[in-house]
Formats: sequence, C-alpha cells, structure tokens
Amino acid sequence: MASYTYAQLLSSTALGGRSNILKSIPQGTFGRVVDIILDNTHPAYQERGGTLALNGVFFRTLGTPTVQENDNIFFAYSSTRDLTKVPLLGEIVEIVNQPSENIDGDGVTSKKPYYRSIVNIWNSPHQNSYPDGYEDATQTDSIELGYNFEERPNIRPLQAYPGDTLIEGRLGQSIRFSGVTHPQNILSDDTNNGSPFTIIRNGQREAPEGDTPIVEDINRDASSIYLLSNHSIPLEQANYKRLAYDTPPEEAQIYKGNQLLINSGRIYLNAKEESVLLSGTESVGLNARTINLDGEEYLALDADKIYLGEKARRTNRKEPVVLGLQYEAWLKDLIAILRSMARDFSTVLTPPQAAAVLSKQGTSINSKLPALEAAIKNTLSKKVYSE
Repeated sequence: MASYTYAQLLSSTALGGRSNILKSIPQGTFGRVVDIILDNTHPAYQERGGTLALNGVFFRTLGTPTVQENDNIFFAYSSTRDLTKVPLLGEIVEIVNQPSENIDGDGVTSKKPYYRSIVNIWNSPHQNSYPDGYEDATQTDSIELGYNFEERPNIRPLQAYPGDTLIEGRLGQSIRFSGVTHPQNILSDDTNNGSPFTIIRNGQREAPEGDTPIVEDINRDASSIYLLSNHSIPLEQANYKRLAYDTPPEEAQIYKGNQLLINSGRIYLNAKEESVLLSGTESVGLNARTINLDGEEYLALDADKIYLGEKARRTNRKEPVVLGLQYEAWLKDLIAILRSMARDFSTVLTPPQAAAVLSKQGTSINSKLPALEAAIKNTLSKKVYSE
C-alpha cells in the first residue's frame, strides 16, 4: 500500500488550509486511512484544530485510487474520546457529519466530518486493513500499517461465550465480562451458570498463526486478573509449601467461590504515600523460596502465640524461647552466689576454718536457692516458642 509522508500530505492541493473537509457526506460514506494525527508533532496538527485533531485521520473515499496524485485526500475527526480505537493505515472507517465546535451568526452549530468506526473487514482485533484494489498487484503483499506497527499473524481473537461483552486490543490485551456456559468456557457449568466473572488479560499465550478464536489461559497468558463469583480456576501455584498451617487452605485449583486471582511474572505493590495493608478473616499466607522482611525502624510481630519452626507448633513439648533481660538477671544472681562462695573459700587456711566457712555458706545458699529456682520461670517466654 502506498504511504504518505507528512510533507507529501501538506503539499497536496487538497490540504490547502482546511478546505479539504467534506461539507456534505452522504449516508454510507467510507474512507481508507492514509495518515493519522497522533500528537502535536504532526505538521498538520495546528491547522486541523490542535487538540481537536488528535487521533483524526486523513483518508481517501473508497473508489479513489491511492496511487494517483495526492489530491482528493480529506480529513475526519475522531468521534469518541472515552473509548478510542485509533485506526491503522489502510483500515476503512465510516465517515459521518456531526456537530462541530463552530456556531454561525444564527446560533446554529455547523457540522464537520468524523470517523465513527473501523470497518471490521477481517473480523480481527489485530488489524483490518484492506488493500486498495486500484494499486499494482505487486504492492498488495506489503501492507504498511503505519507508525512502527508490525503485523503479528499469531494474534487471535477471543472466543465469545453467550451474552459476552468483550473488549480486545490489537496485541493480545482483553477484558471479558462473562458467566454463561459454553463448550470452551471452563469456568462455568450447571452449578454456576449465570454467575458473573471478569477476566483482564495482557498478552495472549503463544499460539500458531491463524484466525481461529482462542480463550484465556491463566497459566500461559503473560499477565491476568480474574474476578470470580462462584468459580474455581486451574491456576498452577508457584509454591505449594504450607507447613505453617495445621489445616492448609484449599489450593487455587480446588477452591470455588468469590475470589480474586492475579497471575504474572512479577507482582509489585507500591504505596507511594502511605501503607500496604493485608488482612484476612482466616489467615494471610506467604510462601516462596525465601521470605524477606526489611524494616528501616523496626520489625514487629505480635500474636497470642508465635512459633519459630514447624515443630515448635506441632510438638506436644513446647520449647519457649529465653527472655534475655530476665535470664540476665537470673544469671547475675547465680554468679553473685558463686562469687561469695569463691571469696570465702579463698580465705580458708586450716581445716577447722573450712568447716566453719562451709557451714556459713551452706546456710546462706539454702536461703537463696528457692527464690533463684522460682525465678527460672520468669526467664521463659509465654508466647514465643522454638524448635
């Protein structure tokens, strides 16, 4: 397909000022896109109305040969802003007259051409360009879609289920609002027919070239978000270790109910102003090859019982950890007793003296041991246990 540089478009006699805006458009007028104003770097940006011209297209009406001189090129504005699908070069758009921003002296709004939709020639979400039948046949095998857009023959459309609402991008992105049974719908059956689910997918799985519709695959698509109401999903978990639980939660492919699943190569949650908070009625489970917690000021853990290691929780003989300050105080009391004994024993010179010293120390130690023994329990944690 012939392509047009900005300079060629501007040099066209049809682009002198804004005179090439179609004044009267019959119903059923269609144009083949030859250029698009995507941003303010386009040479025609200002003369077409600045921001009003964004996503607007230059086109030829069907039946006008693309290979002829650059006249009979017209311009149409985008008719939508809330949901925009920018055409590619060679795609055919419907042209309609709709009110413009200008009001004449009688207060009547003038009209100008807009493109309303891209004709779904190939029923493909990827591209629907249609070669100009007037062109040399040798050129039709090489279709320029414009602006670094490369055709990917393996991009497949989504298989629709009954009553679906589908939004599909050109490169394997999609949003599906669904919930009715279909032979290819693995989420719905007789037990949950009519229960809604929403799938957001960014990047379809590797597929051979062709135009046969495919369905989403949570394990093979690049990134996915599944919002389910009464469904189970065959998610392959990255890690199955759940030894911290007495009763592990149901695995992803088993659980059926209201749930949100996110699957991607990497998931990064970042709260740029405040906090990331996780809470669950039953539990919050983390499992991976390593779990790393870093705090700049402190790391705090609190629960009625804190178990360090699987056996610390499962064994009948609980092993409480030692409280550092309490244990230090207990050791100091013990050392004070031993120091007193050592001091007295160091003064013993004769056996009669030894008997007296031993008798004195024995009496003193016996009076201190009950308190020392009772203090042992104060050196042990009441809530933290280790293997």
